[in-house]
Amino acid sequence: MAECLECGGELPEGAHNCPGCGAPVVTTQSGAAPVVSSPTLSQTAGHGKAKKRFPRGAVVAIIAGCVTVALIVLMVVLLAVSVVDIFKKPADVANAYIKALSSGNLDTAWDYLSAGARTEKDRATFESDVRGLGGRIRKWNARSILIRDHKAQVTLDVEFNSGEEATVYVYLVKENGEWRVRSAAETPVPGFEENTGV
Repeated sequence: MAECLECGGELPEGAHNCPGCGAPVVTTQSGAAPVVSSPTLSQTAGHGKAKKRFPRGAVVAIIAGCVTVALIVLMVVLLAVSVVDIFKKPADVANAYIKALSSGNLDTAWDYLSAGARTEKDRATFESDVRGLGGRIRKWNARSILIRDHKAQVTLDVEFNSGEEATVYVYLVKENGEWRVRSAAETPVPGFEENTGV
């Protein structure tokens, strides 16, 4: 058996290319100079090993699949952020309102009130009603948030410096895209009672 001039591997009889390295086989004809067979297209790009390529449709499908997965992930993230934001905003306003009352900052507390609350009570009546809360609230915690249409109720567990505890229901309405405090009381707003069972 003949040997490949490139790699030294054994060449089967009648082979045109070396099975080991893909080099063309040098053949001789009776009394003639050695002839080198011309390499084929597949041999020029990788010594006898043809490059395997994905069909064009498969490449397009893979790219489309990756883009679809990326869009789905983006939509899930945006949805999660918006859902959290929907519940967070009323709680933030209720917390800021109680904080303003607790610190005795009645100007800020007044600014959180809705137009309806300001119409119902003038500034002097409001300040008279809440003035006693300044410095009395030790801590508070939002227990639940109920949202219906453009209305919300944030239920707060409030602890006073005296050790007393109370549940305060802060009722909010959405005005011009912003949550505003409509009222705060120790009883839930009708229609916003917390479900306790069923």
